[in-house]
Amino acid sequence: MTQELQTTATASLRVALEAIRAAIQDAWADTCVQMDEYKFQPAVVHTAFGQYLAHNVLNKVFQIETAGMVSQFVPNRRGSAFHVKVVIEDRLFLTISAVENPESPPRPARFRNDYAEGLQSWFEVTAQDEFRLAIPTKSTAEYIQILHGPSGLRGQKRQELGFIYVAFPHWGGGNRRPSIPLDSYIAEWSLGDPTEIEYISEEEGLGVTLKKEALNADK
Repeated sequence: MTQELQTTATASLRVALEAIRAAIQDAWADTCVQMDEYKFQPAVVHTAFGQYLAHNVLNKVFQIETAGMVSQFVPNRRGSAFHVKVVIEDRLFLTISAVENPESPPRPARFRNDYAEGLQSWFEVTAQDEFRLAIPTKSTAEYIQILHGPSGLRGQKRQELGFIYVAFPHWGGGNRRPSIPLDSYIAEWSLGDPTEIEYISEEEGLGVTLKKEALNADK
C-alpha cells in the first residue's frame, strides 16, 4: 500500500509539473497577443512585455487545478508585491522567475533566500484579500526554481519563449546541482525521486549515476 501511494504521488507530481510548463507556454503566447491587441508602440512593448508576462504567468499557474498541487499568492515582507508559491504533494515546492538565459539566477529577493534556507512559513492572501499565516511546507520538501526566458542570443527574441529550466538553489548560495530543462526534470521523476540520483561534478566528468533506490522507486 505504501508503495502504491508513493507511485500515485510521483505521478501527480509529474502531472503538476507538466501543467506548470503548459501554463508558462500559454502565458507567453497570451502576452504576445496582448501586445498586438493593445497596439503598443515598440518602445512601450520593450518594457510592457515583461510586466504583462510576469502577471500572466502568476495568474495562469495559480489557476491550475490538479491533484496534489496547492498554489499560494505570497506577499513580500512589505506587502507591496506578490509571488506564487507552488507546493506539490508536500515533496516539492517551487517559485517561478523570468530570466535572460538558463544560467542567469533570478534577481535577488529575500523570499527566495528564505526558501533556500528552509524558512518556509509565511503569509498568503485569501480570496477575500486577507493575510493569513500559510501552512508551513514540510522540512523534507525540496525547493526548486522554475526559470523561463526568451529565445535567441542573449534574449534577442524577447517575445519568443526560448527555454523553461529548473534550478536547484543551495542554502549557502549557488546551486546544489546544474540547472536542467524542465522536461528533463520531469523525466527524472519517471525514474523515481531525483533526490536519489547522484550527480557527478564537471571535474569528475559531467554526468549522472542513478542509484538503485531511484531505479526501483516505481516498481
